[in-house]
Amino acid sequence: MIDIKNLTYKYPSGQAVFNNLNLNLSSGTIYGLLGKNGAGKTTLIKNLLGLRRGTSGDLVVGGHNPKNRNRNFLESYFFIPEDPYLPEITMKEYIESYSPFYPNFNIDHFFQILREFELPKMLHFKKVSFGQKKKALIAFAIATHTPLLIMDEPTNGLDIPSKRQFRKIISHMIDDKRLFIVSTHQIRDLHSLIDHMIILDNGEVIVDNSIMMIERAISFEVCRTQPDEESNLYSERVPGGYMCLKEGGGRPESLEVDMEVLFNAVMTDKKVFSHILKAGQS
Repeated sequence: MIDIKNLTYKYPSGQAVFNNLNLNLSSGTIYGLLGKNGAGKTTLIKNLLGLRRGTSGDLVVGGHNPKNRNRNFLESYFFIPEDPYLPEITMKEYIESYSPFYPNFNIDHFFQILREFELPKMLHFKKVSFGQKKKALIAFAIATHTPLLIMDEPTNGLDIPSKRQFRKIISHMIDDKRLFIVSTHQIRDLHSLIDHMIILDNGEVIVDNSIMMIERAISFEVCRTQPDEESNLYSERVPGGYMCLKEGGGRPESLEVDMEVLFNAVMTDKKVFSHILKAGQS
């Protein structure tokens, strides 16, 4: 659905955010987009939405060139920013104003999600908390049934029960016609949702792997005592001991992928982990 070939983006000053970036994202997948501040995540998202234009290279989203921002493209995606702006109007007014832009918007599904979030139908955005606004926007976004849904820190502002509901709702919504991208630093809120992990660093893709492939390439094990560094790719102190990463998955004692620990490991030794994960793809 998204095909990026040799995409380069530079600021007017000439500083490159990324050079010759290549990615291919398929429908039916929930992608986790990770990276430190300044890694290029926001710039990449803005290029996907046509809000920024690459200096060179090709970018196709659902058969469209985003920079043209034609009607068919604009109605094919929804973007939830980290700190969304909502006008001081009622929910009813918001639906009347914005749902016509999305031909697949389903009002019944919207109200169903509101119920799951325990939000009232008759809600005024001026009179509710940030978390309630965020939940209302998430409900609207999902009910648009756009093929592409991009979310930047979607769990910020949500309480613990709402985070659980969010994960449940999103996991039930993905199908082979939709693609979700979640850009986040709150990976522990979302690790059970993500199918595919992308890590950007200094505008470069250093990890681009499915969780299934990572499980085949790396083993995650809890070591009760101080680990032997020579036998581990990386170790990190966790409750109960150390999380130890070893090359080669499929071990009987291996745990599920810990994305936060993996991210820290990759940032510690990018060359080693990039090599292992690329080799696992072949």
